[in-house]
Amino acid sequence: HTAVIKSLGEVWCWGEGKCGQLGYGEKVRFNSRPRLAIASCPVKGAPFDAVTCGYAHTIAKTNTGKLYAWGFNAYGQLGLGHAESQFAPVAVEVVGRDGNPCVTREVKASGNYSAALSARGDIYTFGCGGHGRLGHGSNEHTDVPTLMHGIEGKQVSHFVMTARNMYVFVPSVVCKVDPP
Repeated sequence: HTAVIKSLGEVWCWGEGKCGQLGYGEKVRFNSRPRLAIASCPVKGAPFDAVTCGYAHTIAKTNTGKLYAWGFNAYGQLGLGHAESQFAPVAVEVVGRDGNPCVTREVKASGNYSAALSARGDIYTFGCGGHGRLGHGSNEHTDVPTLMHGIEGKQVSHFVMTARNMYVFVPSVVCKVDPP
């Protein structure tokens, strides 16, 4: 399936939709023409500025950092606290280290897992934990966005996901260089 953001911040989807990944609110086997999935944040009316697709799930981010997810969810890759697939967009809450909702700067989906980068540089992963891809120190699946272990407070600047691996960039700082 494919998802795009149109100029007004609307999310449009098309392609295979058997698992709800098109976000139309109904089971659709296949749609060859783009169709509106969600126009704006239902609560605040904020336009969307990013959308990402996994195997059969979709996640979109508003320009205020709120996330909405839909589609296949057997591993918890939608981050909703359960494993039931969703046929229409549902709000995802990313709770930060301080217990308050995070503002998301970046979101990505790949295979059957997802990740969100907070405005403060923390990375949260959720979904299929096979091969340790979530960075939680195990192969367990996680159905809520969970802070990646080992890099807490390191201010991640970028990350890339493949179907089985995630690569995270944490910039280093050189305070002093002495010539030899």
